[in-house]
Amino acid sequence: MYPSFKIGNKIINKNSPTFIIAEAGVNHNGDMNLAKKLIVAAKKAGADCIKFQTFKSEKLVNKKTLKAKYQRATTNKNEDQLDMLKKLELNNNDFVNLIKFCKTQKIIFLSTPYNFADVDFLDKINVPAFKLASMHLSENVFIDYVAKKNKPFLVSTGMSNQKDVETVYELLKKQKNKNYCFLQCTTNYPIEYKEANLRVITTFKKKFKKIIGYSDHTSDYLACLSAVTLGAKIIEKHFTLDKTLPGPDHKSSINPKEFSEMVKKIRDIEVLLGSSIKTKNKNEISNEKYMKRGIVFNKDLKKGKIIKINDIDFMRPLVGLKPNDLKKIIGKRINNNVKKYSRVSLQNLK
Repeated sequence: MYPSFKIGNKIINKNSPTFIIAEAGVNHNGDMNLAKKLIVAAKKAGADCIKFQTFKSEKLVNKKTLKAKYQRATTNKNEDQLDMLKKLELNNNDFVNLIKFCKTQKIIFLSTPYNFADVDFLDKINVPAFKLASMHLSENVFIDYVAKKNKPFLVSTGMSNQKDVETVYELLKKQKNKNYCFLQCTTNYPIEYKEANLRVITTFKKKFKKIIGYSDHTSDYLACLSAVTLGAKIIEKHFTLDKTLPGPDHKSSINPKEFSEMVKKIRDIEVLLGSSIKTKNKNEISNEKYMKRGIVFNKDLKKGKIIKINDIDFMRPLVGLKPNDLKKIIGKRINNNVKKYSRVSLQNLK
C-alpha cells in the first residue's frame, strides 16, 4: 500500500500533485507588513503553503553565542546570534494574525516551533501541522512531544546520517501518530550541488515506506526539480521578496519570479512522469497502423509454393497479419499466384 500524508485539506499520496512549501522563515525581518507581502507573493507564485519560524530568542540561544559561518557572511559581524535573532522575531499575536491572513489568501500556514512552549502555542492556534527543523532530529524528547499533539509533522534531516534517521523512525513506530514524513536536507545556506545528496530520497522511500520530501538550500531550484523526479512529494524552498534585503537567509532564497518558474516546471515534470503503468495512449493507438508493420511476400510466387522465411518481409502499414503471426504461415502452401509486396492472408493458404 502506497503511503499518504495529510496537511490541512491536502492529501499527499502517489497520485497527488507535489506539495510545495514557500519557506519564508525569518525573511520577514521582523516586519509584519513584509510577512504579509510574502504570503501574498507565495500564493501568487503557486505555493500550497507558506512556513514561518516561531521562537523566543532568549529561549533559543544563550547570550554571546557565535553565529554560524553563513550568518556571519550575510549579517552584521559585530552582533551575536541572540542580537541577530531578536530582530527577526515575531510575537504570538503576530502569528495569530498571520494564520488568519493565510486563510483569506487560501494558502496553508505552517511554522517551525523551536521550544516546547512554541509547540503548545502553535497547537493552541490550530496549525494544521508542525514542521521540525533539522536540529530537532537529534532531540528525541522534543519529537516525541510534537508527535503526541496528534497532528501531522514534517522532520528535516540535515546534520544527520542514516543511523540518526533510523533511530527516530524506530522511536516514531511506537507512536500512535503515524502522520509524519521525513525531508532530505543538507544544513548550510547555500549548499553546493554536490552536497544535496538527492539519492537519499530513494533510500528513505524504500526504508521507511513513508511520504518523503526535500528541503532545499541550494541557490537555485534545479535540485527541487530533480527531487521530484526521484519521488519527493513535498518540496520546501526558501522564499524572499528580494535577495538583497538584510538578513541571514535572503541570499540563499529564491524570489517570486524564480519560485513561480519552479512551480510551473514541477507541474510540467508531474505531467511528464505520468503513470507507473505502461499503457498505449490514444495517439499511439492511432499511429499503430502507420508505424507498425504487416507481413508481405517479398517476391512473385507461384501457386502451390510452400512458404519459407526468406519469402516474406515486414512492411508498413500494419494491415492483415502481424509479424508475430509468422508461425501461422511458414510451411503453408499458397492457393494461387501472388505478387511481390502483396499482403499475406490466411485465406490464401492451406
